[in-house]
Amino acid sequence: MTSDARLEEALRSIGSELAPPAGWEDRVLAATVGPAHVAAPAPRRARWWMFAAPALACAAAAAVYLWWPRSTLPVQQLALAVSVEHGGPIVRGTTAHPGDTLVASTTGGAAHTAIWIYRDDHELVMSCTSSPCRVTLTARGDYSIVALSSDAPLPTPHGTLDDDVSAAAKSGATYTIEPVEVR
Repeated sequence: MTSDARLEEALRSIGSELAPPAGWEDRVLAATVGPAHVAAPAPRRARWWMFAAPALACAAAAAVYLWWPRSTLPVQQLALAVSVEHGGPIVRGTTAHPGDTLVASTTGGAAHTAIWIYRDDHELVMSCTSSPCRVTLTARGDYSIVALSSDAPLPTPHGTLDDDVSAAAKSGATYTIEPVEVR
């Protein structure tokens, strides 16, 4: 016998000792059927409340959502527009210069809005409660234009940008800041 034939014979005999005994299928089927005199258990009755409770919860949530009072006016986000009207002699560049007029206006926001204008973050130049806010620029510096909006009345600014904006934010106001360089 050649080595290939011996190898094939060995491969065929692998696992032959693991074959199930004869008649094993009949024994398994007989065990699953059981004796004829034993009654099958009664089917479990579905409990109606297991289906009704989630349905009632969904219906209640839908009713609350549909009839909950809502504001009829959409809330618009606060927007700030800043422009510079050149009033002095014509100079090169697009930056603002002393003698120009700064115009700041707001749109959207809540019931109370204001515009605060600071120079170099520590000098309050102007505070406006109506839009547009116009101010003639008299000095060079870095100006910060702050637009504020709140449902409650806004606090009165006292002079420094950081302190005033912090007080407004603590009272629930939203704000946006736009820088302008005057050279």
